Amino acid sequence: MLVIMHENMLGFFICLVAVLITTEQSQETEYCQDPVIGLGAYCRAEESWITASSSKPGHPAPAAINTSGSAWIPHYEDKEPYIQLDMGWTDWISGIQTQGEEGTNNWVSTYAVSHSFQSPCEYEYITDKCTGEIKVFYANIDDSSIVINIFDEEFIVTRFVRIYPLTSNNVPALRFDLLACRTCGHHVPPIYPTLDNHASEHNSIPACLMKCRDSDEVESEIPQEVDMEQCMELCKEKAGGNK
Repeated sequence: MLVIMHENMLGFFICLVAVLITTEQSQETEYCQDPVIGLGAYCRAEESWITASSSKPGHPAPAAINTSGSAWIPHYEDKEPYIQLDMGWTDWISGIQTQGEEGTNNWVSTYAVSHSFQSPCEYEYITDKCTGEIKVFYANIDDSSIVINIFDEEFIVTRFVRIYPLTSNNVPALRFDLLACRTCGHHVPPIYPTLDNHASEHNSIPACLMKCRDSDEVESEIPQEVDMEQCMELCKEKAGGNK
């Protein structure tokens, strides 16, 4: 069973109207879909890149990989638990998928998310665009289904991501993965896409971002984040021209 939940599920009436419009538009909008740590991951993150504030014995952070047969569970004395993924380099992410620990009746019901572009110490929470408060994501209602949450900002450039379980059924057992446009961490100037008007199924923004591969030329004097922003601008312009 696969459940996709877009943001903006709660809020004022005016925000609800915006949600309905956003939901209708999102059905026509593609987003990054590459897994980072699970089955089929492109440039798969290493298990050592998954860490946590604490872990219950037998349920370490790497057990959060969706094929582990188990799940990450924080220690019961940890009052502000989180699990963190270092993607290894900056990439675009569009959302998060979660599961509980199958066969145990344990899962995370709601969570919050923060991320950091470069530093593992300086995090920014994803906020609700209507209220400005920290966004609460609604997650699982059983221990096996996959629930996907897509961010309001569908392409976030970041490297470190933290998930904070807020409520749970029994204990907060979590398996998860990010949805990314994986670029494999090159650090020289990207090969930017040309702005042609040959529309095809490969001209979506995610497909375009995947073409932002690095050349074999000299290292860039431009900061990596500027390169990625430039690539996104070109991809959006290209996608707009193909409509």
